[in-house]
Amino acid sequence: MRTSLIALTALFSLPAFVSAVNVKPEPFKVAVTHPFYAEWVERVGGDQVDAVVVSEGSSDGLAKADFVYETGLDAEPWLDAAVSAINPKVERYVLTDGMPTLERGAAFWTEMDPPHSNPERLPPCCRKDAVESNAAWSELVKNIPMPENLEALGVEPEAIDPNVWFSVPNAMTAVVSINETLAEMDPEHADTYDRNTALYLEELTGLDGWVKSEIREVPAGKRVLVTDGNRFRYFARAYGLVSPIYSPAYQGIAFVEQMPGKSCALQEEDVYTLALPGGDKSIPYAELMRGNTLVIAEALEHAE
Repeated sequence: MRTSLIALTALFSLPAFVSAVNVKPEPFKVAVTHPFYAEWVERVGGDQVDAVVVSEGSSDGLAKADFVYETGLDAEPWLDAAVSAINPKVERYVLTDGMPTLERGAAFWTEMDPPHSNPERLPPCCRKDAVESNAAWSELVKNIPMPENLEALGVEPEAIDPNVWFSVPNAMTAVVSINETLAEMDPEHADTYDRNTALYLEELTGLDGWVKSEIREVPAGKRVLVTDGNRFRYFARAYGLVSPIYSPAYQGIAFVEQMPGKSCALQEEDVYTLALPGGDKSIPYAELMRGNTLVIAEALEHAE
């Protein structure tokens, strides 16, 4: 009888034991407000996270979210109300915290160093070109001011530009922030997050170096990037381009034409565009940056 009881106990205990061993914890549900953030979160979190893009027109993903990654900078004015209505206790993290942001009205290029910091230290074969490149850059900076009365053009000069992702160093800052918050939420897998982050940062460092090398091929006197959406000013600042504000108020590309031989206007459809937040995940971040860089570099090099 005792043997039967032992066998019976083992019989009922075994499935529970096996079940406990085989159960895989559910991944964290992470809501993000931009497709790039989903990619970055999943590169850091791996199998431990499940990212869903939310937007003003599609915020259902907030309901089951354990936490939210957002841009901040007044880029998601709808988010406060959505969170309050759907998941008021969800943790929220602003990915632009710690980034060097950019005011919309900033003429940042006036504070940039010339392309060659110490041309006199270069060998004779390269010195002349470096000196001429610096002179062309100085002339460019001097001759291209920001337009006056930005408010009349629909631009708030002191408002912060939220298009931070067009700078790879900014993307790297966000990835580090994601790693830190995931490790805080889930210390058991912190080592995994650290490893994933290190691998991804290595990729992004290589991407950043590649973009710099491509833009360096553009003659210094042609390094002006003007777009009708003003979305690439973080790109311009990160990679040594002048980028004044453009507006339809200048009647087409009249503003660009005021800088003969010094600029190139890229319409948004000439550049790889982002998928809308809330829709399908966008083109991979590295692919988009490479595509944009090639288009911009080619266009600037061929500007008259």
